[in-house]
Amino acid sequence: MTSASVPVFQHYLAVLSDLLEKAEVHAADCKIDTDALLGGRLFPDMYAACEALAAKGARIIRPAGPMSNASPDRDDIEVIAFIEDPDGYRVELIETSDL
Repeated sequence: MTSASVPVFQHYLAVLSDLLEKAEVHAADCKIDTDALLGGRLFPDMYAACEALAAKGARIIRPAGPMSNASPDRDDIEVIAFIEDPDGYRVELIETSDL
């Protein structure tokens, strides 16, 4: 079993590594802080979360709304928002029903 599964995992880990390297290069080219890309936060109701954060003085970079590339005929449209933390880092907020 191990001899059959290990090569598959090695292959997909190599693919993942290549993708992460490409993402890092793209982030550097676009002057995006890679730490900010890893800082997503999950909320069950994105609109209410943004209202509550704004009421506390948070800077909303992108208000809550569907992802721009979401297909309107899908049932699982992802709602996202971006805020800026007190240190100036952008944080992605992601709506999820799993909470």
